[in-house]
Amino acid sequence: MIGNVFQEEAVQKQECTIVYNDGAADHQIKWSSEQGTIEQLNSIQLYDTACANVYVNEENEVAYEPWLLTFFTELTDVCQKVGQALKEENDRIEIKPYNLPKEYQDTKAGAWLQKINNKTTSDDVEKNCSWSNTDEQLLNEFKTTSWRNKSY
Repeated sequence: MIGNVFQEEAVQKQECTIVYNDGAADHQIKWSSEQGTIEQLNSIQLYDTACANVYVNEENEVAYEPWLLTFFTELTDVCQKVGQALKEENDRIEIKPYNLPKEYQDTKAGAWLQKINNKTTSDDVEKNCSWSNTDEQLLNEFKTTSWRNKSY
């Protein structure tokens, strides 16, 4: 709707004819810039591919982006910033070693526990901290035996 800005001729009246279908019927409206927005078309977003793909040179970005694409672009930027902030915070976490009682320090579990840090993977935790039915049975047997051996 903007005339040739490089021509020194008088500015032409900006107007167009719009034809649309609202699902029930075809409509035709003659529009000019003095009228402002057309209420029936207020919710429509126009995306002129020819204008959107105009580049000053190949390194410039598109001059126009529909609002929905702008939203996703900004959402992506925010997610990247949040991700970076979380990564930086995670990298600053320092886990202090747990002081194990001496009788457990030379065990396989004790050695692993002393090595845990913020880079310990969930697979490593799963491998070293699994609890099987056999473990449960051994614990129950120990409790039963321990209880019988106590004198009251």
